[in-house]
Amino acid sequence: MAHIPVVSRLRVSEYFDLALALLAILLEQVLRVTIAVFPSRTVDYVRYKAIPSIPRVFRGFMDHDGHDDDEPIDPIADMTHIRDMVEHFGFPLEEHLVYSDGYCLGIHRIPHGPFPPPVGAPESSTGAPRANGSAKGSLSSSADDVMVLPPTPISVHGRLVVLLWHGFMMCSEVWVCSRTNSLAFMLAEDGYDVWLGNNRGNKYAFKHLSKNPNDAEFWDFSLDHYTQDLSNVVDYILAQTGQPSLIYVGFSQGTAQLFAALSSNPALNQKIRLACCLAPTGKPHDLKHSLVASLVKSSPSLLYLLFGRKSAIPSVFFWQRVFARHMFIRVMDASMAFLFSWTNSEMSRSAKLSHYYHLYSPASVKSVVHWFQIIRGSFSMYDDAPGLLAPHALTHVPASYPLRNIKTPIALFYGGRDTLSDLGFLLSQLPTPAFVLKVQEYEHLDCLWASSAHSRLFPAVVGVMRALGAQHPDGTRAEVPRDLVADEVVAEALAHGTAQLGVLEMATRAEDETVLETVAKLRGVRKRVVAAAPRGGTMRDGTRVVAHGAGKKLAARGHGRHVQVAARAEREVSESGSE
Repeated sequence: MAHIPVVSRLRVSEYFDLALALLAILLEQVLRVTIAVFPSRTVDYVRYKAIPSIPRVFRGFMDHDGHDDDEPIDPIADMTHIRDMVEHFGFPLEEHLVYSDGYCLGIHRIPHGPFPPPVGAPESSTGAPRANGSAKGSLSSSADDVMVLPPTPISVHGRLVVLLWHGFMMCSEVWVCSRTNSLAFMLAEDGYDVWLGNNRGNKYAFKHLSKNPNDAEFWDFSLDHYTQDLSNVVDYILAQTGQPSLIYVGFSQGTAQLFAALSSNPALNQKIRLACCLAPTGKPHDLKHSLVASLVKSSPSLLYLLFGRKSAIPSVFFWQRVFARHMFIRVMDASMAFLFSWTNSEMSRSAKLSHYYHLYSPASVKSVVHWFQIIRGSFSMYDDAPGLLAPHALTHVPASYPLRNIKTPIALFYGGRDTLSDLGFLLSQLPTPAFVLKVQEYEHLDCLWASSAHSRLFPAVVGVMRALGAQHPDGTRAEVPRDLVADEVVAEALAHGTAQLGVLEMATRAEDETVLETVAKLRGVRKRVVAAAPRGGTMRDGTRVVAHGAGKKLAARGHGRHVQVAARAEREVSESGSE
């Protein structure tokens, strides 16, 4: 095919995708006018009577049915406030307000486990699954097999604090979409004082003391400003609880803003004693579709011309209301496949039918532009004066976040099929992680909502918190709770990861042989589990063990500057397991 200037920059399929996008924009405007002009009864009559096939795509505007008759409706999907969601599952919720640069950040607190059911009430009255006499901490995929210990009327004073932070274009609701598959609920039942943060501009931080959300000035913020939100929220929580430090759990962008905050604010490292990072993100990979990738490489001026300077893709709320449930799920899956090549196959359909309605929350176009700058450059602050020469002009260099300055221990939990997170970049820039767990089958969102997360991922997070979160940075002891999740469950989950300085042995409280047997059994390795060890290590049955303190402990130096050694070890483990 002959090369045509300008026109040949895109393939035929990409022009088709572009035409579909323009058609969707046009359809949205037509539907908005139709809904605004015609009465709801008229619209529903056309849907149900005149064109009966339409209900398979759009939902009714009066009865909001929009679902397949043979599919049960999860009430969580229609709940619009986190208080309703949390209390539906029988947990208490507190709402707090934190001011950050004039923005009013609504943050939420789950101070303890679920409410006790009223006397004489049926077991399901609180929305919590019933206990069936199973052993403590049994975390199978069936709701009936999940043990819910009866809550005790204890004071939350002195309970260890953990702060959970959402990802990009999300809000705190993503942590509480399921009773049996929620890290927030698991931690609350295990004895932690759980707090949920929110970034400026999202659903629970849509207020400023002097700026109006209808004005572009309200949306003039990027990842740089999210770091200030995080720091202010941490200070507020520590002041409220009287604790000297807390444990942080972030997802996706929630990890990136943590890295930025810790690297630029040394004092924050003394306030966050451990960071557990789910689907950690620093410098994302290029987006898969070439049309979108070309937008990433475009100048900010073009992006602002296309998307404006306010909220990014606000039409999500419109389509969420208009599409029938099954159609909305398909559109969401197709969009993520288009952008990131995700299949979301580890999530159940029932979870998608409820969780996807809590996936999106407003964010600024400027934050999107900032991420595009990071993708084509480095993990740097927002470039206010980008030049014609990518990634920056010759006159200046955008300030990079000095990730090597981070002192807080970091644990990484990621999926082997995550096409967004660039783990190689993080491992080369961060200090050596304290713990690394890779779940091969997981994609990006699976670290939040995979059907198996409650048994494969979350117990490992709990285990790392028990092993590394038992001491504040000032040296004082922190009594780590163990109310729900059994040590055996934690040990099984931890055994899939690699630890530094014997974290596995510390967390499982087991002898070397027990730990090694667990690792070998779960990885399917017959004779060898290879890990990089410090000098002085000895080989035992093909496994490197190092003397540490009074006894010998399993030592595997995470990744970091030992990326090549870890990669070689992983290959040898795979080869051994296939023999």
